[in-house]
Amino acid sequence: DELFFTPSGYRLNTYTLEGSLSGPIPVLPRANFFLSFRRDVDGGHIYGIRQHLPSDSANFNVDPDRLADIRRYIPDFNNAQAPYYELHGKPWYAYAEGEAIPGERVAMNGSEGTNFIGKLTLRPLRGAKLEYSFLLDQDRVQPFSFSDRFNPDGVARVRDRSINNSLHWTHALGDRAFYTLRLSYQNYDYNNYLYEDPTDPRYVSTRRIIGFPGNNFVMGGNDKGYVTEQARSLRAKVDFTRQFGSIHEAKTGVDVQLHRLSRENFVILFDGNQYRQPTVPPLDSPSHDQYVDQPVTEFSAYIQDKLEFEDFIINAGLRYEYFDSHAEFLPNLLEPKTIEGEVPRAPAGAKHYVLPRVGASFPITERGIVHFSYGHFAQMPSLRSIYVNPDFEFRPNTIPTFGNANIKPERTVQYEMGLQQQLADDLAFDVTGFFKNIRDYLALQTLRYSTVGGEDQYNIYLNLDYANVKGLTFALTKRRPRNGLVSASLDYTFQVAEGNNTDADAFFFNVLSGRETELELVPLSFDQRHIVSSTVTLTRPGNWGASVIGQVSTGYPYTPLLIDQKIDQLPNQGRKPITHNVDLHVYKDFAVGPAKVRLFGKVYNVLDHLNERFVFDDTGRATYSLNGQRGVHASWEAYYGQPGIQDLASYNSRPHYYSRPREVRLGLTLTL
Repeated sequence: DELFFTPSGYRLNTYTLEGSLSGPIPVLPRANFFLSFRRDVDGGHIYGIRQHLPSDSANFNVDPDRLADIRRYIPDFNNAQAPYYELHGKPWYAYAEGEAIPGERVAMNGSEGTNFIGKLTLRPLRGAKLEYSFLLDQDRVQPFSFSDRFNPDGVARVRDRSINNSLHWTHALGDRAFYTLRLSYQNYDYNNYLYEDPTDPRYVSTRRIIGFPGNNFVMGGNDKGYVTEQARSLRAKVDFTRQFGSIHEAKTGVDVQLHRLSRENFVILFDGNQYRQPTVPPLDSPSHDQYVDQPVTEFSAYIQDKLEFEDFIINAGLRYEYFDSHAEFLPNLLEPKTIEGEVPRAPAGAKHYVLPRVGASFPITERGIVHFSYGHFAQMPSLRSIYVNPDFEFRPNTIPTFGNANIKPERTVQYEMGLQQQLADDLAFDVTGFFKNIRDYLALQTLRYSTVGGEDQYNIYLNLDYANVKGLTFALTKRRPRNGLVSASLDYTFQVAEGNNTDADAFFFNVLSGRETELELVPLSFDQRHIVSSTVTLTRPGNWGASVIGQVSTGYPYTPLLIDQKIDQLPNQGRKPITHNVDLHVYKDFAVGPAKVRLFGKVYNVLDHLNERFVFDDTGRATYSLNGQRGVHASWEAYYGQPGIQDLASYNSRPHYYSRPREVRLGLTLTL
């Protein structure tokens, strides 16, 4: 209740309905269909309190005339610096002593999702199969906004939808060769706004919130950010496989992807003065970004050979990848704009890579196999990171973030070697060591481009970082015997993920002096050293079953805030607390005439343990902070006790820092 503001008692707030239907099509010989539908509604587990409405006003500036107005309601009130704010349109001081303060609890991180899959399979020729698939996936998500926890109706929502149409043709050319052809077209739409119409009269003027509440919660107003994205992707892929003799199985293929990207991002202007109605800023304004039908081309081709000898198997291949962003980038990072304010640009070139790969496995005993692999891989960053702020606009009093159309793919050289060993008929283990060397690792780098204070910094995605990931995995598996009940697995992973430290000032001054930047390895954000997970299952097939799934993990790194200490500290030198979780799944099967019925229950986070996903950087814990010693709430302490004023304990209670609490799901499956 104190952390999540959960209403008392039990409630049903999560629903899932799913079903599938498949079978032959009587009117079409050698034809089958498959239909699947799923609908999820999650009411959310983090609640806010509707103390304020978006239409409420607040004024945090000192007003000498305010004291007289307050004394009309509270005659002995003496704090002339008290802010003005409303609760449901009524000034805080107009609430009589003992009068109820608005406090309806509202879920703030709910979501809805719909998924539909349709597939039609035809066999028009002997040895040939044609499949048509249709996929619809759409979601509506309410992101939790901590600052709006007492003004929950002012938060924007995310809506996305993906529609995919695809054709898959497979044709056997005799007993030793076949080819596949895949064609697909996908539409993806992403929207993040409060109201679909940017001129909707329900938007509230920024003039209603004057000043800034500082380290406290928003007391009115609503989000005016507006983002829409569209991606249209056409893909064609051809693969050919042929067996040569009894040893060689050769494969080759080509993959072409053509994308068209559009994005619009702006902040609605509505201040009640210059902009008396919600207004979309003009395209030439620094607060309005847009690109339409930006083309992107991806192409890849590969060839590989699988050699199967009596005692070992070898896979060897070569892959070629091509990427062209068809866009412009900043050619001079330290001089991004001229004295006149213009931003020089240059066309980004296409990227070409040849990537060899090889793998082998061979037995060392009757029940043991050693496997080895070595390969080069390339991964393009998200297209969002390439086209952020495509006009390279330096907005006043901000540190802008730019994409980089000249980004190179992250290149990874990966080694892996392992042993699979069967210990008994139902018991085996697999131990594997791995090492990944990552070059051109993508990072959002803050750059200085001037020694003069002020607007002299910006953020840009660059291939500056080096990273490596090394570790060991161990898996022990026990299968259920034919007449037994128990199956189990135990997995352990040790991993170290390190990367180059980037510093904006060091990069700036090293470039000026011509000195190479010193390589300093620091833990990466996903560096999790130890993970242990286990599953134990008791089952009688066709009757009942129960599974327990547990996991224990060491914490991710974070950068501690060292107060009053003069230490040159590298990033990510602290560790978040250890996390653990236990889930339970039980079911019971029944036969009801020709139908099969399964009753099931799933309990997530059985122990109701709150794992600390994020922490305060001054303590390394989510449970408390030392920010009170730094006076983070000093400006509000004088108003504690006023209606609608939250104290430091409330401000430091961060529900999104923790994992979800215990959740119980009950369901029924009917199969005909």
